[in-house]
Amino acid sequence: PEMARVVSNDDPKNQGRVKVQFMWQEVDGGESYWMRVQSPDAGKSDKVAKNRGFVFIPEPGDLVMVGFEQGNPDRPYVTGSLFYKANSEGAATDNSVKSIRTRSGHILEFNDDEGGDWGITIKDRNGCMFHLDTKGEEILISAPQKITIDAKDIVISANNQINMVADKGILANGRENISFVTKTMQTDVENDCVLSAKEFTGITEKTEIQSTKENLVLSSGKEVINKSKSKKIRLS
Repeated sequence: PEMARVVSNDDPKNQGRVKVQFMWQEVDGGESYWMRVQSPDAGKSDKVAKNRGFVFIPEPGDLVMVGFEQGNPDRPYVTGSLFYKANSEGAATDNSVKSIRTRSGHILEFNDDEGGDWGITIKDRNGCMFHLDTKGEEILISAPQKITIDAKDIVISANNQINMVADKGILANGRENISFVTKTMQTDVENDCVLSAKEFTGITEKTEIQSTKENLVLSSGKEVINKSKSKKIRLS
């Protein structure tokens, strides 16, 4: 095997090949022909015609090792890439961090530090993040701007409690209907509460309406109708 540096990955045949410059070519500025890149898994399937497996093509400037099929110098291929002093920071204490990082800053990180940030993290350079917290037994999804979940049906289930908190507002829009089913329900509104509908029906076994400080006003555009079976209204 020989050490070389990638000079191009813009394969004109779109086959994932690269051009390299061997160390002995640096003097005259020479470079290789297009060569293939070895992968842990590469091929196709009945469902995937192309790029099944690992697709990680070295970037220009990367340091790579080049092998030769059956020792033939006319049939070179890249066997792998090498970190070196200028582009490596290791794998943290006790070799606890394994990661995949792309050119633009996308990261898939596996952290095996059981006393620290034990878990799996997917994140980008803008702050979008999906974190499996193995130590805390929880999942964190975070984005600087917006999170969208889209599906035919969505089910959210909790054995204990579901909390919804927003600094400004919460909007629930059921284009056909919204149903709440529970044993007890309490609504606390600090200021005004407005309920608007074309028709409103409330059915209970017992109803009590209190205005603890100010007047209680019943207003209708036509009539206020009492349908009490006893035909009585008690005022006190």
